[in-house]
Amino acid sequence: MQFCIVIQNCITATVTTTTLPLRAYSCPTVGAGAGPAGAGPAGAGPAGAGPERGAELWTAGNPLGFGSSRSYREPMQPPPERWTRHSPYSDPGRHRGLLGDLDADPGAVCAAARNVIGHYREEWAQLDPDRHDEVNSRWLERILEVDQSRHRGPLTTPRPREDRVAGCCRDHTLFAVGAFREQGVPARSRIGFAGYFTPGFHHDHVVVEHWTGDRWVRTDPELPDGDSVGFDARDMPTGAGSPFETAAEVWRGIREERLDPDTYGVLPESQWRGTAFVARYVVYEVSHRFGDELLLWDDWDGVHDPDPAWLDLLAGLLVAADAGDPGAEERLSRLHAEDARLRPGLTVVQYSPFGDPPRVVNLSGPRA
Repeated sequence: MQFCIVIQNCITATVTTTTLPLRAYSCPTVGAGAGPAGAGPAGAGPAGAGPERGAELWTAGNPLGFGSSRSYREPMQPPPERWTRHSPYSDPGRHRGLLGDLDADPGAVCAAARNVIGHYREEWAQLDPDRHDEVNSRWLERILEVDQSRHRGPLTTPRPREDRVAGCCRDHTLFAVGAFREQGVPARSRIGFAGYFTPGFHHDHVVVEHWTGDRWVRTDPELPDGDSVGFDARDMPTGAGSPFETAAEVWRGIREERLDPDTYGVLPESQWRGTAFVARYVVYEVSHRFGDELLLWDDWDGVHDPDPAWLDLLAGLLVAADAGDPGAEERLSRLHAEDARLRPGLTVVQYSPFGDPPRVVNLSGPRA
Protein backbone atom coordinates (compact mmCIF):
# COMPACT_ATOMS: atom_id res chain seq x y z
CA MET A 1 0.00 0.00 0.00
CA GLN A 2 1.16 3.50 -0.65
CA PHE A 3 -0.43 5.24 2.32
CA CYS A 4 1.63 8.29 1.51
CA ILE A 5 0.54 11.86 1.77
CA VAL A 6 1.20 14.79 -0.48
CA ILE A 7 0.46 18.46 -0.14
CA GLN A 8 -2.60 19.47 -2.13
CA ASN A 9 -1.94 23.19 -2.22
CA CYS A 10 0.94 25.56 -1.69
CA ILE A 11 2.20 25.46 1.88
CA THR A 12 3.81 28.39 3.60
CA ALA A 13 7.00 27.03 5.04
CA THR A 14 10.69 27.73 5.27
CA VAL A 15 12.33 25.73 2.51
CA THR A 16 16.03 25.00 2.36
CA THR A 17 17.50 24.84 -1.13
CA THR A 18 20.06 22.10 -1.50
CA THR A 19 21.47 19.42 -3.70
CA LEU A 20 21.33 16.08 -1.92
CA PRO A 21 24.79 15.29 -0.58
CA LEU A 22 26.50 12.22 -1.90
CA ARG A 23 25.65 10.13 1.14
CA ALA A 24 22.21 11.51 1.86
CA TYR A 25 19.48 9.05 1.18
CA SER A 26 16.25 10.84 0.42
CA CYS A 27 13.74 13.39 1.52
CA PRO A 28 10.54 12.22 3.21
CA THR A 29 6.81 12.33 2.72
CA VAL A 30 3.86 13.89 4.44
CA GLY A 31 1.99 11.53 6.70
CA ALA A 32 -1.28 11.49 8.55
CA GLY A 33 0.16 14.00 10.96
CA ALA A 34 1.11 16.18 7.99
CA GLY A 35 4.31 18.11 7.99
CA PRO A 36 6.88 18.75 5.36
CA ALA A 37 9.89 16.58 4.85
CA GLY A 38 13.59 16.75 5.27
CA ALA A 39 16.49 14.57 4.27
CA GLY A 40 19.74 13.61 5.86
CA PRO A 41 22.38 10.90 5.78
CA ALA A 42 20.95 7.44 5.96
CA GLY A 43 23.58 5.17 4.63
CA ALA A 44 26.90 5.07 2.92
CA GLY A 45 28.37 4.12 -0.37
CA PRO A 46 30.56 5.49 -3.10
CA ALA A 47 29.17 7.74 -5.75
CA GLY A 48 27.60 6.37 -8.86
CA ALA A 49 27.34 8.24 -12.11
CA GLY A 50 26.35 11.84 -11.72
CA PRO A 51 24.66 14.36 -13.98
CA GLU A 52 26.84 13.44 -16.96
CA ARG A 53 25.38 9.96 -17.25
CA GLY A 54 21.95 11.29 -16.47
CA ALA A 55 22.23 13.84 -19.27
CA GLU A 56 23.12 11.00 -21.60
CA LEU A 57 19.74 9.45 -20.88
CA TRP A 58 17.88 12.75 -20.99
CA THR A 59 18.93 14.12 -24.36
CA ALA A 60 17.44 13.94 -27.83
CA GLY A 61 18.44 10.31 -28.17
CA ASN A 62 15.62 9.56 -25.75
CA PRO A 63 12.36 9.71 -27.71
CA LEU A 64 10.30 9.49 -24.56
CA GLY A 65 11.59 12.77 -23.26
CA PHE A 66 12.86 10.91 -20.16
CA GLY A 67 14.32 13.56 -17.97
CA SER A 68 12.00 16.49 -17.83
CA SER A 69 14.45 19.28 -18.58
CA ARG A 70 14.81 18.36 -22.27
CA SER A 71 12.49 19.13 -25.14
CA TYR A 72 10.97 16.43 -27.31
CA ARG A 73 12.09 16.84 -30.91
CA GLU A 74 12.80 13.33 -32.16
CA PRO A 75 10.28 11.15 -34.02
CA MET A 76 8.61 8.63 -31.74
CA GLN A 77 9.79 5.03 -31.59
CA PRO A 78 7.02 2.53 -32.28
CA PRO A 79 5.51 1.47 -28.96
CA PRO A 80 6.08 -0.36 -26.75
CA GLU A 81 9.84 -0.56 -27.32
CA ARG A 82 10.20 2.99 -26.05
CA TRP A 83 9.69 1.68 -22.50
CA THR A 84 12.78 -0.55 -22.59
CA ARG A 85 14.96 2.54 -22.13
CA HIS A 86 15.88 3.41 -18.57
CA SER A 87 14.84 6.73 -17.12
CA PRO A 88 17.29 8.40 -14.72
CA TYR A 89 15.10 7.02 -11.91
CA SER A 90 15.07 3.38 -13.05
CA ASP A 91 18.73 3.27 -14.14
CA PRO A 92 20.58 0.92 -11.73
CA GLY A 93 23.94 2.54 -12.51
CA ARG A 94 26.90 0.59 -11.20
CA HIS A 95 24.52 -2.05 -9.80
CA ARG A 96 23.32 -3.02 -13.27
CA GLY A 97 24.70 -6.52 -12.88
CA LEU A 98 22.49 -7.22 -9.87
CA LEU A 99 19.36 -6.64 -11.93
CA GLY A 100 20.78 -8.50 -14.89
CA ASP A 101 21.20 -11.58 -12.70
CA LEU A 102 17.49 -11.67 -11.82
CA ASP A 103 15.05 -14.03 -13.47
CA ALA A 104 12.84 -11.93 -15.75
CA ASP A 105 9.75 -13.86 -14.64
CA PRO A 106 7.32 -11.32 -13.12
CA GLY A 107 6.85 -13.38 -9.96
CA ALA A 108 10.61 -13.55 -9.41
CA VAL A 109 11.07 -9.82 -10.07
CA CYS A 110 8.30 -8.91 -7.63
CA ALA A 111 9.65 -11.28 -4.98
CA ALA A 112 13.07 -9.66 -5.27
CA ALA A 113 11.49 -6.21 -4.91
CA ARG A 114 9.78 -7.27 -1.67
CA ASN A 115 13.01 -8.86 -0.44
CA VAL A 116 15.03 -5.68 -0.92
CA ILE A 117 12.41 -3.05 0.00
CA GLY A 118 10.02 -2.96 2.94
CA HIS A 119 6.98 -0.71 3.24
CA TYR A 120 7.81 1.94 5.80
CA ARG A 121 4.32 1.83 7.34
CA GLU A 122 3.53 -1.85 7.02
CA GLU A 123 6.80 -3.48 8.03
CA TRP A 124 7.90 -1.21 10.84
CA ALA A 125 5.65 -0.11 13.70
CA GLN A 126 7.78 3.03 13.88
CA LEU A 127 10.77 3.59 11.64
CA ASP A 128 13.85 4.79 13.50
CA PRO A 129 14.34 8.55 12.89
CA ASP A 130 17.87 7.86 11.66
CA ARG A 131 16.33 5.93 8.77
CA HIS A 132 13.59 8.38 7.75
CA ASP A 133 15.54 9.47 4.69
CA GLU A 134 15.44 5.98 3.21
CA VAL A 135 11.83 6.47 2.13
CA ASN A 136 12.99 9.10 -0.34
CA SER A 137 15.94 7.33 -1.85
CA ARG A 138 14.29 8.28 -5.16
CA TRP A 139 16.73 6.72 -7.63
CA LEU A 140 16.90 2.94 -8.07
CA GLU A 141 20.68 3.26 -8.07
CA ARG A 142 20.50 4.80 -4.61
CA ILE A 143 18.03 2.20 -3.33
CA LEU A 144 20.42 -0.54 -4.45
CA GLU A 145 23.35 1.34 -2.92
CA VAL A 146 21.61 1.35 0.48
CA ASP A 147 20.78 -2.33 0.11
CA GLN A 148 24.30 -3.30 -0.88
CA SER A 149 25.80 -1.34 2.02
CA ARG A 150 23.99 -3.89 4.23
CA HIS A 151 23.89 -7.00 2.04
CA ARG A 152 26.68 -7.44 -0.46
CA GLY A 153 25.51 -9.96 -2.99
CA PRO A 154 22.51 -11.17 -4.99
CA LEU A 155 19.16 -9.44 -4.57
CA THR A 156 17.48 -12.79 -4.02
CA THR A 157 19.43 -13.63 -0.87
CA PRO A 158 16.88 -13.26 1.97
CA ARG A 159 17.12 -9.98 3.88
CA PRO A 160 15.88 -9.72 7.47
CA ARG A 161 12.81 -7.52 7.53
CA GLU A 162 14.49 -4.93 9.72
CA ASP A 163 17.38 -4.56 7.25
CA ARG A 164 15.35 -3.98 4.11
CA VAL A 165 15.41 -0.55 2.50
CA ALA A 166 12.46 1.45 3.80
CA GLY A 167 10.18 2.54 0.97
CA CYS A 168 6.66 2.12 -0.36
CA CYS A 169 4.75 0.93 -3.41
CA ARG A 170 6.41 3.50 -5.63
CA ASP A 171 9.79 1.97 -4.77
CA HIS A 172 8.65 -1.63 -5.22
CA THR A 173 7.33 -0.57 -8.61
CA LEU A 174 10.49 1.33 -9.58
CA PHE A 175 12.56 -1.75 -8.70
CA ALA A 176 10.37 -3.95 -10.91
CA VAL A 177 10.35 -1.42 -13.76
CA GLY A 178 14.15 -1.19 -13.60
CA ALA A 179 14.54 -4.97 -13.53
CA PHE A 180 12.25 -5.46 -16.51
CA ARG A 181 13.92 -2.72 -18.54
CA GLU A 182 17.35 -4.12 -17.73
CA GLN A 183 16.18 -7.43 -19.19
CA GLY A 184 14.91 -5.69 -22.33
CA VAL A 185 11.25 -5.98 -21.33
CA PRO A 186 9.17 -2.80 -21.84
CA ALA A 187 7.83 -1.63 -18.47
CA ARG A 188 6.31 1.46 -16.88
CA SER A 189 4.75 2.53 -13.59
CA ARG A 190 1.05 3.30 -13.23
CA ILE A 191 -0.43 5.75 -10.73
CA GLY A 192 -3.89 5.18 -9.33
CA PHE A 193 -5.96 3.83 -6.49
CA ALA A 194 -6.31 0.32 -5.03
CA GLY A 195 -9.63 -0.86 -3.68
CA TYR A 196 -8.34 -4.17 -2.31
CA PHE A 197 -6.74 -3.10 0.96
CA THR A 198 -9.66 -1.53 2.85
CA PRO A 199 -13.31 -2.34 2.07
CA GLY A 200 -15.09 0.72 0.74
CA PHE A 201 -11.93 2.81 0.31
CA HIS A 202 -9.34 3.20 -2.46
CA HIS A 203 -5.79 3.92 -1.32
CA ASP A 204 -3.34 5.80 -3.51
CA HIS A 205 -1.06 3.21 -5.06
CA VAL A 206 1.53 2.50 -7.75
CA VAL A 207 1.78 -0.72 -9.77
CA VAL A 208 3.78 -2.05 -12.73
CA GLU A 209 2.87 -2.73 -16.32
CA HIS A 210 5.11 -4.87 -18.53
CA TRP A 211 4.73 -5.83 -22.17
CA THR A 212 4.32 -9.54 -22.96
CA GLY A 213 4.56 -9.28 -26.74
CA ASP A 214 0.91 -8.60 -27.48
CA ARG A 215 -0.45 -6.65 -24.50
CA TRP A 216 0.39 -4.72 -21.35
CA VAL A 217 0.06 -6.84 -18.20
CA ARG A 218 -0.45 -5.13 -14.88
CA THR A 219 1.09 -6.51 -11.68
CA ASP A 220 1.27 -5.37 -8.05
CA PRO A 221 4.79 -6.12 -6.79
CA GLU A 222 3.71 -5.69 -3.17
CA LEU A 223 1.42 -8.72 -3.44
CA PRO A 224 2.61 -12.35 -3.53
CA ASP A 225 1.78 -14.58 -6.47
CA GLY A 226 -1.75 -15.94 -6.57
CA ASP A 227 -5.22 -14.56 -6.04
CA SER A 228 -5.27 -13.91 -2.29
CA VAL A 229 -7.06 -10.58 -2.87
CA GLY A 230 -9.60 -11.95 -5.34
CA PHE A 231 -7.61 -11.57 -8.58
CA ASP A 232 -4.33 -12.70 -10.10
CA ALA A 233 -1.71 -10.32 -8.71
CA ARG A 234 0.52 -11.01 -11.72
CA ASP A 235 -2.21 -10.28 -14.29
CA MET A 236 -4.53 -7.75 -12.74
CA PRO A 237 -7.91 -6.79 -14.21
CA THR A 238 -7.84 -3.38 -15.89
CA GLY A 239 -10.31 -0.67 -16.80
CA ALA A 240 -12.83 1.46 -14.94
CA GLY A 241 -14.21 -0.40 -11.94
CA SER A 242 -11.23 -2.74 -11.67
CA PRO A 243 -9.49 -3.42 -8.33
CA PHE A 244 -6.81 -0.91 -9.32
CA GLU A 245 -8.11 2.10 -11.21
CA THR A 246 -5.75 4.58 -12.79
CA ALA A 247 -5.89 8.19 -11.67
CA ALA A 248 -7.34 9.10 -15.08
CA GLU A 249 -10.17 6.58 -14.72
CA VAL A 250 -10.98 7.83 -11.23
CA TRP A 251 -10.91 11.48 -12.35
CA ARG A 252 -13.38 10.75 -15.14
CA GLY A 253 -15.62 8.84 -12.75
CA ILE A 254 -15.65 11.76 -10.34
CA ARG A 255 -16.39 14.26 -13.10
CA GLU A 256 -19.25 12.09 -14.32
CA GLU A 257 -20.50 11.78 -10.72
CA ARG A 258 -20.19 8.01 -10.81
CA LEU A 259 -17.62 7.86 -8.02
CA ASP A 260 -17.49 9.31 -4.53
CA PRO A 261 -14.25 11.32 -4.36
CA ASP A 262 -14.04 11.00 -0.58
CA THR A 263 -13.37 7.27 -0.97
CA TYR A 264 -10.10 7.95 -2.87
CA GLY A 265 -6.99 9.09 -1.05
CA VAL A 266 -4.40 8.13 1.54
CA LEU A 267 -6.55 6.87 4.41
CA PRO A 268 -10.31 6.94 5.08
CA GLU A 269 -9.84 9.26 8.06
CA SER A 270 -7.24 11.48 6.39
CA GLN A 271 -7.77 14.95 4.99
CA TRP A 272 -5.66 13.83 2.03
CA ARG A 273 -8.44 12.46 -0.13
CA GLY A 274 -11.10 13.73 -2.49
CA THR A 275 -11.25 15.56 -5.80
CA ALA A 276 -8.20 17.79 -5.30
CA PHE A 277 -6.12 14.81 -4.27
CA VAL A 278 -7.12 12.79 -7.33
CA ALA A 279 -6.45 15.83 -9.55
CA ARG A 280 -2.78 15.84 -8.56
CA TYR A 281 -2.51 12.17 -9.33
CA VAL A 282 -3.63 12.65 -12.93
CA VAL A 283 -0.57 14.87 -13.39
CA TYR A 284 1.62 12.29 -11.64
CA GLU A 285 0.22 9.60 -13.95
CA VAL A 286 1.41 11.43 -17.05
CA SER A 287 4.79 12.17 -15.48
CA HIS A 288 5.37 8.55 -14.53
CA ARG A 289 4.24 7.25 -17.90
CA PHE A 290 7.01 9.20 -19.63
CA GLY A 291 9.92 8.57 -17.31
CA ASP A 292 9.53 11.08 -14.49
CA GLU A 293 8.90 8.37 -11.87
CA LEU A 294 8.67 10.90 -9.08
CA LEU A 295 7.96 10.38 -5.41
CA LEU A 296 4.29 10.89 -4.69
CA TRP A 297 5.12 13.61 -2.24
CA ASP A 298 7.14 15.63 -4.72
CA ASP A 299 5.73 19.10 -5.32
CA TRP A 300 6.06 21.49 -8.25
CA ASP A 301 3.90 24.17 -9.85
CA GLY A 302 2.05 21.81 -12.19
CA VAL A 303 0.32 19.98 -9.37
CA HIS A 304 -1.02 23.12 -7.68
CA ASP A 305 -4.74 23.49 -8.39
CA PRO A 306 -4.62 22.11 -11.96
CA ASP A 307 -7.35 23.32 -14.29
CA PRO A 308 -10.20 20.75 -14.43
CA ALA A 309 -10.64 21.15 -18.21
CA TRP A 310 -6.93 20.47 -18.70
CA LEU A 311 -7.23 17.38 -16.50
CA ASP A 312 -10.23 16.23 -18.54
CA LEU A 313 -8.02 16.37 -21.63
CA LEU A 314 -5.19 14.46 -19.95
CA ALA A 315 -7.50 11.83 -18.50
CA GLY A 316 -9.21 11.29 -21.84
CA LEU A 317 -5.87 10.86 -23.59
CA LEU A 318 -4.60 8.46 -20.92
CA VAL A 319 -7.68 6.27 -21.16
CA ALA A 320 -7.54 6.32 -24.98
CA ALA A 321 -3.82 5.47 -24.99
CA ASP A 322 -4.47 2.56 -22.63
CA ALA A 323 -7.06 1.33 -25.11
CA GLY A 324 -4.38 1.27 -27.81
CA ASP A 325 -4.88 4.60 -29.57
CA PRO A 326 -1.41 5.54 -30.94
CA GLY A 327 -2.50 9.10 -31.65
CA ALA A 328 -3.40 9.59 -28.00
CA GLU A 329 -0.05 8.16 -26.93
CA GLU A 330 1.78 10.48 -29.30
CA ARG A 331 -0.11 13.53 -28.09
CA LEU A 332 0.49 12.64 -24.44
CA SER A 333 4.21 12.29 -25.11
CA ARG A 334 4.35 15.69 -26.77
CA LEU A 335 2.35 17.31 -23.98
CA HIS A 336 4.71 15.85 -21.38
CA ALA A 337 7.72 17.20 -23.25
CA GLU A 338 6.31 20.62 -24.06
CA ASP A 339 4.03 21.51 -21.13
CA ALA A 340 6.12 22.37 -18.08
CA ARG A 341 3.19 21.62 -15.77
CA LEU A 342 3.62 17.89 -16.50
CA ARG A 343 7.25 17.67 -15.43
CA PRO A 344 9.22 18.96 -12.49
CA GLY A 345 12.13 20.72 -14.18
CA LEU A 346 15.44 20.66 -12.33
CA THR A 347 14.10 20.77 -8.77
CA VAL A 348 11.19 19.58 -6.67
CA VAL A 349 10.03 20.29 -3.14
CA GLN A 350 9.82 17.09 -1.11
CA TYR A 351 7.59 16.56 1.91
CA SER A 352 7.67 14.07 4.75
CA PRO A 353 5.38 11.53 6.38
CA PHE A 354 7.39 12.06 9.53
CA GLY A 355 6.79 15.79 9.97
CA ASP A 356 10.24 16.89 8.82
CA PRO A 357 10.68 20.28 7.09
CA PRO A 358 10.19 20.57 3.32
CA ARG A 359 13.25 20.63 1.15
CA VAL A 360 14.11 21.67 -2.39
CA VAL A 361 16.04 18.86 -4.11
CA ASN A 362 18.13 19.26 -7.24
CA LEU A 363 17.18 16.37 -9.55
CA SER A 364 20.45 16.63 -11.47
CA GLY A 365 22.51 15.81 -8.39
CA PRO A 366 24.27 12.52 -7.63
CA ARG A 367 22.05 9.43 -7.61
CA ALA A 368 24.14 7.27 -5.29
